Amino acid sequence: MDNPKDNELIEIIARNILDILKRLEHIENPRGKLRKLHIMNWTLYRRTVWYCQYFSPEETIKRAKPTDIWTNDITWIPRKECKNGNPNCDHAAAPRGSQTGTQGLKGNYERSIVPSELCREILENIK
Repeated sequence: MDNPKDNELIEIIARNILDILKRLEHIENPRGKLRKLHIMNWTLYRRTVWYCQYFSPEETIKRAKPTDIWTNDITWIPRKECKNGNPNCDHAAAPRGSQTGTQGLKGNYERSIVPSELCREILENIK
């Protein structure tokens, strides 16, 4: 059940994000509640990326982690989306409650790392 105070706080944060977006190009947020808020309908340019499409060979854990990126950059086209159970992808299977994928990583720092290839792709597109 949604907590009205949580929803109010999220709305305040989203308004602040919109103010920041006048200067920034991209905002990353794991796919979830934020995408459902009406305040985030400010752009048609919400892209969903799957981290498994961006991990380089030297990164040890290949996790799916679908993530939204809101952007005012109409030229950036992310890599193709994946899906849970995709036999053509080698991301770690991570059903709810398992110790694999993002939920199996220890600490907020490890769970919040954005793949370097995704960062590189966005930065190269801005140039």
